[in-house]
Amino acid sequence: MRRGKPGVQMPYDPLVEDLELSLIEADANDAVRALLAHSDDPNTDVINMIAFPAAALVAEESFNYFSIRRRTTRLGSLDGELFKSFRHSLKKVRSRLKLFDDTDAGEENLVSFMALVRKQSETLFAHPTSKILQFISRGFRPDLGAFFAGDHMVATSHAALPALGFTPASLKALRPGHFREFGKFIHGFSRSMGAHFANLSQVLSLRGRALNLKPEPVSIAVSLTRNDFVGDRFYRHVERSFQEAQPDRVPALTLCLAQVNAALHVLPTLMSVDSNLLRRVQFLAAHHGTKALQTTFGTLPPWLERDPTPILLSQQLRNIMAHYELRDAGHHALGSSTPLHAAIASSSCMSAEDVAVATRERLLRISEFLDTGLSKSSLRSCRAALGEHT
Repeated sequence: MRRGKPGVQMPYDPLVEDLELSLIEADANDAVRALLAHSDDPNTDVINMIAFPAAALVAEESFNYFSIRRRTTRLGSLDGELFKSFRHSLKKVRSRLKLFDDTDAGEENLVSFMALVRKQSETLFAHPTSKILQFISRGFRPDLGAFFAGDHMVATSHAALPALGFTPASLKALRPGHFREFGKFIHGFSRSMGAHFANLSQVLSLRGRALNLKPEPVSIAVSLTRNDFVGDRFYRHVERSFQEAQPDRVPALTLCLAQVNAALHVLPTLMSVDSNLLRRVQFLAAHHGTKALQTTFGTLPPWLERDPTPILLSQQLRNIMAHYELRDAGHHALGSSTPLHAAIASSSCMSAEDVAVATRERLLRISEFLDTGLSKSSLRSCRAALGEHT
């Protein structure tokens, strides 16, 4: 987390702090809406899986914001229960937004984590008692589900595990048929996340700000479909499509595409018009998705080899998008009706809308590039014979 130089205390400015609270208020409302407003939708489980990392960003960064610079004495205290019980899990969810730039140990951590996910997925779907049936069925037993918006893959059951907070230790402990353990964990984590937003609502209300914990139901303007796959066949197909990539990077690439396509095709339908949270998540997907491709492929596509939009890799702009402290940019945002837009412009020397356009163009480029081997149509030939086809 960005803290500034050791021993240097940022000056307290009540006007800037009020702007930052307005950003937390708006993002928290969008996060709650993304998680709860579609509860009647038949695809609510996969929508929650897609929205959860954005909500985790708001939860972790709002807690960090209140925890430093003596803000608890001025603004009120968040109880921290979410972080006592699920700190490591929350970081796993948050690091999904960061793709290969994992919080714990860099890109190799995510690569090894996704390899463990792949291995344990096979274990979970194995017969819980018969090793003979496990051996016989392994070649045609589906162990990976993929979800699509149109032709675009927006989630997989493998990418869901880091998105929902499972840690390497919790995955290693799973045995054949341990699906109940998934349900127990997700239930506990979700309840704790909800309690955090309820606590945040109470604290924000002390400053005259409102968090709507019961948003009006909405219809999701995106149709999601699902196909099942045998993981080995799925990944062999992707390896053939991306021969430039090392095979151990392929599962992480599927996560990258799912994150990019979710930001393009699903999250815009869950959040408010001109959502700051959507702007943040899309920028982070473009920023870290670009770094993921640079890390993975020896030969880059021409549009990335000579990158015409270096602003997407700006660390200063990335920090504004990933945290609630505006720091020096806060003074440029004073008096603006859209403080995040003003902060973006002061950091990038580009308008917030130009940055948004560049962000979306980069997401589309990444999506088109990775869709070569991971679109619904390109994966048709390796669907599981016994899986779902919708």
